[in-house]
Amino acid sequence: MKSKACVRCSSDFHLTDKDEWFYNENKIPEPTRCPNCRALRRYTWRNERVLYVRKCNGTGKTIMATFDENVPFPVYDVPYWFSDAWDGRDYGRDFDFNRPFFEQFRELQNVVPQLARSVSGNENCDFTNQAGWNKNCYLIFEANYSEDCYYSSYIQYAKDSVDCLRVRESQLCYESINMERCYNIKFSEDCTSCSDSWFLKSCIGSRNCFGSVNLRNKEFYFFNEQCTPEQYERRLSEVGFGSENIEAGIKQEDIQKMREQFYAFQLKFPHKYMVDRQTENSTGSYILNSQNCEECFGIWNCQDCKFVVDSNNMKNVYDVTVFGADEGAEFCCDSHEIGAGCRNVYYSHQILGGHSIYYSSTCFFNNTNIFGCSSLKRANYCILNKQYTKEEYEELVPKIIEHMKKTGEWGEFFPMSLSPWDYNETLAQEYFPLSKEQVQAMGLKWKDQKQLIPQEGAIICEVSGKPFKIIQQEAEFYKRFGLPTPLRHPDQRYTDRMARTLPRHLWERPCDKCATQLQSPYSPERPEIIYCDSCYLGEVY
Repeated sequence: MKSKACVRCSSDFHLTDKDEWFYNENKIPEPTRCPNCRALRRYTWRNERVLYVRKCNGTGKTIMATFDENVPFPVYDVPYWFSDAWDGRDYGRDFDFNRPFFEQFRELQNVVPQLARSVSGNENCDFTNQAGWNKNCYLIFEANYSEDCYYSSYIQYAKDSVDCLRVRESQLCYESINMERCYNIKFSEDCTSCSDSWFLKSCIGSRNCFGSVNLRNKEFYFFNEQCTPEQYERRLSEVGFGSENIEAGIKQEDIQKMREQFYAFQLKFPHKYMVDRQTENSTGSYILNSQNCEECFGIWNCQDCKFVVDSNNMKNVYDVTVFGADEGAEFCCDSHEIGAGCRNVYYSHQILGGHSIYYSSTCFFNNTNIFGCSSLKRANYCILNKQYTKEEYEELVPKIIEHMKKTGEWGEFFPMSLSPWDYNETLAQEYFPLSKEQVQAMGLKWKDQKQLIPQEGAIICEVSGKPFKIIQQEAEFYKRFGLPTPLRHPDQRYTDRMARTLPRHLWERPCDKCATQLQSPYSPERPEIIYCDSCYLGEVY
């Protein structure tokens, strides 16, 4: 075990023998920053939810984009960016050994066309980002293979669902978090294979249940008490959620009252120290079907990974934020949004397919052997977008690496100051929130959002004061299930959901039953009862 001090925040962090093997195997230097500071730097390179109406610089059409009109570089709509109408190599330039690499990369990035949104294969999904192969969806983000979904994030194979987070292979869900293979579930969290239920927490294989925790293959349970079907319906009516209430419309105050009551109720039951399923020898939370993963969050089908979040099908990967796809990634480090068959990708942003890629951004379709490139497609042996022969490339890259070692750039992800987005447009503001003054004191940019003028029929958010409207499909969903119209803006509802998820941080704490020491995202100060795996299983089965 080796101890190091973070060059940014001065906190101590540690490298294990396995970590040292990984860095040596990949021929890259050990990190100089702690995991949190490395994550922060990557998060500033991800604008997930902020969209603007602007012109495509290639076609002149009005488009949706993650960049406003004031960015220095051209922005191309998705079909035009992916077309053969232009070639990123036309912007190539020589490497200048008298200047830092990042300075030269900024100049390249500021002239080469950038992709308006990260989307692919969608149908009738104009108001989305980080989304692929969806149909008839509105304001969904980091979502794939879903249909008729609205105001949801990190969903896969979902249908007819609204205001959800981390939902997979589920249908007719509302205001729910971390659901898998569920049907007609409302106001629930961390459930698998459940149906026709309200207010569930950590339940599996249960249906027609209300306000219950840790159920396994149960039916007609009301606040963890067995009922007959007739008793169950009567008790639903008593709290305002019976069939007659749904037909007339459930009251907003009854929902809020039940949310508060259910939160207090679930605190009486043990919670497993992490949220996982089919996981071996791993730490973190929201982990599915993964082995030997450390401090990972929101991953599935991963193996031998560390500090990876919201990704799937990763193997031997460190410090990667988001993506993976069916083909995944292998032997990659300190990168954001990489996958679809990546191998040996380092310190890069938005790479789909390819191998042997360093310090590159938004390069798609299996580029190989590229260094410091931006917006390339199907390219090989390029440096700063300039084409080289294999021999020229292999001679020049080691010299550039030596130069970057002297400037202190080698082994460091792109600086936050190079991000094409302002701090509060990015994921950084969600996980590392700062004030405008703090951001500007760091030498970073802050976006002052325009004050929206309420249009006729707009609802004013009871928290943020931002106006919003209800779309027709959303209104039909609420009417179908007797749900009241929300009083909060979609952004505020997303913030509320995120506040209910577990943090991306681990604390040392004991099991509250057997005192086994655990690494858990539940801090010792939280009110939940926390059990280790064996104690929890003994409780619920």
